[in-house]
Amino acid sequence: MIKTGLGLKKKAWWLARRLLPMPLLYHLWHQKTRRAPRPELDTATDRRQFRPQPNVMLEVYWSRVPGVGWGPSASLFVLGEEILRLDCFGGAIGHMHFNPEQARLTTGWEQPRIYFGPGTIPDQIARGVFELKTNGVTALKSNMIKRIRDFPLDAAALDRVSNDMADYMQALYETHVDDPGSGDSAARP
Repeated sequence: MIKTGLGLKKKAWWLARRLLPMPLLYHLWHQKTRRAPRPELDTATDRRQFRPQPNVMLEVYWSRVPGVGWGPSASLFVLGEEILRLDCFGGAIGHMHFNPEQARLTTGWEQPRIYFGPGTIPDQIARGVFELKTNGVTALKSNMIKRIRDFPLDAAALDRVSNDMADYMQALYETHVDDPGSGDSAARP
């Protein structure tokens, strides 16, 4: 049996996905299966929060994700929902996620990655700044939850906090770069 999180068998899950509007299905599924966001997992350390406006939080942290890589990461939350995650792991494995929790509904447990171009971790930090400024509002507008989509995210506030994010990500990189226990060697730029 495929685990749907709603207690539905495979055929019922298939039918629910075909008949229910995706935002409603996501709302029902999300209430039952919500996982802890990445910054709250053991794979994240040295967390720092920035609050560019009320009900918006940018959490920056060091990630060590087994089988994926390590490096500085940032998660943008609006009304408690993670809408954008940046994983600056260097090499060819740095990437980002749009609405990572809702992506699980359509793809199963895998979270689709949008890869950065190959480069160093500092290069990808700069790319992360660009993505936060340019696509933070786009990530919000593509969320399935109406109250998230309708939230008035201030692009100027994201622009202002992006430099703080970059400075802290760079500091994390400089602190952890020589740590032999940092994670997968494949992640080294």
